[in-house]
Formats: sequence, structure tokens, C-alpha cells
Amino acid sequence: MSFNNWLIQFIVLVIWIIAETTFILWYICNKHKEDNEMAVVYATLIIKGKRVFHAIPNTIKRQVADILIDMELEDLIDEDEYKPTRVVEE
Repeated sequence: MSFNNWLIQFIVLVIWIIAETTFILWYICNKHKEDNEMAVVYATLIIKGKRVFHAIPNTIKRQVADILIDMELEDLIDEDEYKPTRVVEE
């Protein structure tokens, strides 16, 4: 095999690795974005009374709980595991 053929194959391999890595990173970033959007949708449905917290998928319960806590609506969280812990001042 000549040096030129070896060099071309090496360049193609490097480009393929970069493309594959870029795709994986893009997928990871968009998957997180989709989960966050779904958490907002579920939080909105809970606030409107169309859904209850214990009925949403376990994979996004923490994100939904965080949204409800940020909106000071933690009373809509019906599972103690996801409720915020409060420090009582004396």
C-alpha cells in the first residue's frame, strides 16, 4: 500500500471518528432538552389539575419536582421522596 492510500484512509478514519463523536454529543444534548421540555409539560398539567405527581414517569419526576419547587408549588408533590426538606428557624 502506498503512502498516499494510507494517508487517505487515515484521514477518512479521523473524519468518521469526529462525525460519530459529534453525533453522540448532539444526541445527548437533545435528549436532555427533550426531557426538560417534557418536565415542563407535566408540571403544567399538574398545576392545571389534569395530572397528579405520582402518575408521571419516574424518569422525569425529579425535574418536575424541581420545577414545582421553584414555582413554590411543592404542595402539589404527593411523594415525600421528592418534597423539599425545610429547615425550621427557631
